[in-house]
Amino acid sequence: MKHPRCRGGLASPSAGRCGKRRLSLLLHPPGLVLACLIQVSFLCAATAFGQTNESSVVRRITPDEAVELAIKNNLSLESSRVALNTKKRASDLVWNQFLPELDVRGTLAMDNKQREVSGFAPAMPLNPILGLPSGTPNIYGVVPYSVEAPRWHVLGNFSASLNISFALIEGIRRIKMDYQTGLLTYAKAQAQMERDIRKSYYQ
Repeated sequence: MKHPRCRGGLASPSAGRCGKRRLSLLLHPPGLVLACLIQVSFLCAATAFGQTNESSVVRRITPDEAVELAIKNNLSLESSRVALNTKKRASDLVWNQFLPELDVRGTLAMDNKQREVSGFAPAMPLNPILGLPSGTPNIYGVVPYSVEAPRWHVLGNFSASLNISFALIEGIRRIKMDYQTGLLTYAKAQAQMERDIRKSYYQ
């Protein structure tokens, strides 16, 4: 808004007061806020320009690095690597089929009724009583006995078995050959990829 005394563009004593009025408006807090916003905009633009220049830098890698990255990140090779690890595990554990099967069982039982065990037990030698000469084998007398048998009984059973057949041996040989074939297939795929990467790099 123009000052009333500044119309017509003529120089007058009031023109200085009009300029001071405009300067005081710019120094008012809203003017300071506007100036700060302009400075922040310039800073943001400069930062974005710097980031754009940094992101546009191209990094050149060596052929060996290119081959290493391709082998590490190729999905087909990763699938072959997982399959090869599975075959290796099967080949390492194939001899576990020759481990014997062990069976251990135990039983603890109690009789419902108390039982008695009776019989005859040998007594003292009867040779002196019978007056037999020395050197004669001892003759023992027997006495009857009767005792209570224990009500608790412990029973155990242990068995081991090992099954060996021609089919088992043939299966072990097949697993070993399958692992060796997987090693050759993976090495061939890796060498082919390395050849293609190096060929593309120098083209």
